[in-house]
Amino acid sequence: TLNLPNAEVVCLMNNTPWKGSGFYGSHLYYAKGLKDMYDENPFITIAFKSITEPDNRQLTITILNVSEKPGSYSGKHLEAGFSGSATGTKENVEMQGNRKKDNSYTNFELNITQLEKISPDEALLSGTFRGTLSGIMKGIVNHQDIEFKEGIFSKIKVQVFNKKY
Repeated sequence: TLNLPNAEVVCLMNNTPWKGSGFYGSHLYYAKGLKDMYDENPFITIAFKSITEPDNRQLTITILNVSEKPGSYSGKHLEAGFSGSATGTKENVEMQGNRKKDNSYTNFELNITQLEKISPDEALLSGTFRGTLSGIMKGIVNHQDIEFKEGIFSKIKVQVFNKKY
């Protein structure tokens, strides 16, 4: 089993452990939606950068039309992307996502196990994820698919926006 010391997210990526943490402005919850984005429905975006140098890859997940109770999200209710370089060099840049060019989606899914407001402008978010992200931008970057297993994030602090902006 993976654990979270010094990280906000852990997972197995192609059966290799990967750990990441958030950064300023990386965990956002638009409880009333955002004008001209995602049909103005509520959404959460969480982003994590690798904490293991020289790896500079980042996992970004947006949960669309989110509810404040536990639930499962996949397909058109989830946008996931992984990008950067495992070696920290531009020659090894990669980019993967859960949306394919034919407008279908990979089997990537996320389960929210906790979304709890701890103040008017902050919430704790916990969940799990798993599935495949497909390589994109063939010919420009590494375009191999990546399989994520046992992904977990626990009690990450999410900045809450309670108005529609």
